[in-house]
Amino acid sequence: MTKILPISEVKTRLPELVTNIEGRDDQVVVTRKGKPAVVIVSYDQFERLRETLDVLGDPAMMRQLRKSLAYFAKGGKGRTFDDVFGEPLRSSRPAHDPLARPLLSCGRRCRRALAAADQAGCQAGRPHPRRGAPGRRAAGAGA
Repeated sequence: MTKILPISEVKTRLPELVTNIEGRDDQVVVTRKGKPAVVIVSYDQFERLRETLDVLGDPAMMRQLRKSLAYFAKGGKGRTFDDVFGEPLRSSRPAHDPLARPLLSCGRRCRRALAAADQAGCQAGRPHPRRGAPGRRAAGAGA
């Protein structure tokens, strides 16, 4: 849930707001002189947003994602999470949590899963365009 609060109120209620934001993935839009100035979000939500922007901002990854989506839309089959990682998919959030996003909960797992999807989805077995062969990082690739 998004709350809009003036900076004066945020100053007096900051500990309470942090607790609420952290526990529920709420957001607070902080206004200064009636205009939005900043947004306060939980660290987990910030990491998810950053990971999403990283994927959306990478033209090669987006091309591969579109290609993979087209492949699966035509009935193509991929590999399961269990096949790729050798373990069942588990969420760190309770099963009833509507915000549970197991593959986006941490950057490394998301990037590994996307790289595995590249392998399974494009059926050509090419390595990830930015990170080299699966299981290896290309020179200069970020974590």
